[in-house]
Amino acid sequence: DQLTQTESRPSGLAIHENLHSQTDGNRVTISIDTAEAENNGLLSLFSDLVLKWRASAQTTKAQNNLRQLALAMHNYELSNRCFPTSNGKSKKTPAGLSWRVHVLPFLEQGELYREFKLDEPWDSAHNLPLAQRMPEIFQSPLGANRKANQEGRTVYQVPLTEVGIFKPNAAEGTTFRQILDGSSNTILIVSVLADQAVPWTKPADWEVNLENPHHGLFDDQRTVVLVAMADGSAQSIRNSIPPKSLTAWITMDGGEVPDFQHSN
Repeated sequence: DQLTQTESRPSGLAIHENLHSQTDGNRVTISIDTAEAENNGLLSLFSDLVLKWRASAQTTKAQNNLRQLALAMHNYELSNRCFPTSNGKSKKTPAGLSWRVHVLPFLEQGELYREFKLDEPWDSAHNLPLAQRMPEIFQSPLGANRKANQEGRTVYQVPLTEVGIFKPNAAEGTTFRQILDGSSNTILIVSVLADQAVPWTKPADWEVNLENPHHGLFDDQRTVVLVAMADGSAQSIRNSIPPKSLTAWITMDGGEVPDFQHSN
């Protein structure tokens, strides 16, 4: 039996004596004799490398999702002169559907958006079946979120707090001008833990505990959380960040300077 890994890489790299390579232009196909590789531990090493490549690709995809969602938020703000509210309420639509539904037209999902009855709640007889059609953009590619994705639940949520961009039960959305701390210093969207995932159409998001803002973002297994800042960039925040510093990233007009030493 053989395992084969193909990737694009520059020619001239040294190949282990138990690896067999074939070059086609700038593409190198590396084959391993599994019986021999298993004897010297090379198979385990190669498998670890594949897992690391896969994890890196998943992280990159998750960051791209957050950037696209932030861009959709920007376009919504440009079109409506404010960000969407967390409860979906605006001058044009009553409350009842998540902001995730209202940014669909800015994610090339206008056809799906038009299927919703905006004057009905997310779990009405008409709207609830649409919750099973969660667009890929709301599906985190990270392995821990696979079950949530299959159930139409998403980990991409906004921080709900009176000191942030998204205030609970707000009658109207925040504008860019109100983000006095600066868009590059203020969190717009977070990726919460898998057990905090919610139906993507439901007006439910991450309720921030200002005394313990780590809750919902970190646990014993997850030490890094991916977020989108209000300027559209994606950041990785480590669990070593002090609560006060994390709160500074969440508030939009507190005058704090975020501590970037705990981000990547």
